[in-house]
Amino acid sequence: MRTLYDIGRHEPLAGGAWDPGAAGAALERIVRATADVVREGGLWPAHPRDSEFRGGPQKTMYTGASGVVAALALLDQKGAIESGADLAELACRSDDAWQREPDAGHVPSLFLGETGVSLVRAALAPSADVLLRLERALHENSTHPALELLWGSPGTMLAALHLYRWTGEERWRARYLEGAAHLFDTWQRDAESGTYLWRQRLWGDTHRLLGACHGAAGAIHALLAGAALLSQEARELVVKRSIELACATAVTREGLTNWAPEVGDGPRLLQWCHGAPGIVNALCAVPKDVDASFDALLEQAGELIFHAGPPRKGAGLCHGTAGNGYAFLALYQRTADKRWLERARSFAMHAIVQHEQLLERWRRPWFSLWTGDLGLALYLADCLAGGGGLPFVERLELSRL
Repeated sequence: MRTLYDIGRHEPLAGGAWDPGAAGAALERIVRATADVVREGGLWPAHPRDSEFRGGPQKTMYTGASGVVAALALLDQKGAIESGADLAELACRSDDAWQREPDAGHVPSLFLGETGVSLVRAALAPSADVLLRLERALHENSTHPALELLWGSPGTMLAALHLYRWTGEERWRARYLEGAAHLFDTWQRDAESGTYLWRQRLWGDTHRLLGACHGAAGAIHALLAGAALLSQEARELVVKRSIELACATAVTREGLTNWAPEVGDGPRLLQWCHGAPGIVNALCAVPKDVDASFDALLEQAGELIFHAGPPRKGAGLCHGTAGNGYAFLALYQRTADKRWLERARSFAMHAIVQHEQLLERWRRPWFSLWTGDLGLALYLADCLAGGGGLPFVERLELSRL
């Protein structure tokens, strides 16, 4: 399978049989360690593996305090464990700190900018001023050239959808549809791949990326998530092009499937941000039994994720074991085949081992939603509950305004 993924990035499955007691204990340890840090004021320190490429105190949804607060709130809401922290006060503290010193400048993105930080505050400590800031940020980002989840309009469309579902207010529906209109306008036939793609403007260059983080799968997910707000014609077009894209760009060997990070590349990565795990998570929202070959591709991708084993990089969501495991939970929800839940739980046990190894190595917890311990905590809670989705991607609940 060397042509489908980089074997050196993965390791054999370890951790033993599914043990709900061990999973619950690991979840509790993470939450207690997280809550203990902020009881004396301040926010969470950046982990060295994050701060080495993002200096300074972090506040964003992706690696910073807003993501940590959101994770604690989700865990409280699910009834998994109560943190005992004043989450409304922490959401305000994080937002105020970001306003004084934004991590990546005053950008409107969901995961790396103002939308994510303000969204958490709006959920836990709403005010007219925060909602007005959110409305401005969503409008500003509706035509962002990245056309992907982290920086671009697909991410902020999910925030708009979140707000619309909380409030029923027309302004949030309008912001979602504004972003959707731009995605449809820029969704063009690509001659090389023979399917419809977006050209993402990232890192000073133009790319034809496929994955869930920076590519077409993430943009498609934003359209699938809000399909009820689209016209019947638009919904049918999204489903048709989603299936076409997956089938046209898949690489299959011996019944196993992956996707390259970008058109013109070969497949090598197998994680949420690039490769089969993220694409499965995004495209499982396509209705089942519309196209048998497409349904088979998703399951073949799941087989590859399990065959390859957990990523060596760690336990987190973006490029770690928990993110890959969420593909199994998506397939379980899609198929009701318990084999996928069992595989998700086997990855959870392995992720606990990885978490403990990193804790011993660094002598400090990793306070981050998408790269560190809090993403693992949510994954453990979902494995215990028997289902769930990635925070602020598949899963859009948090609170109600």
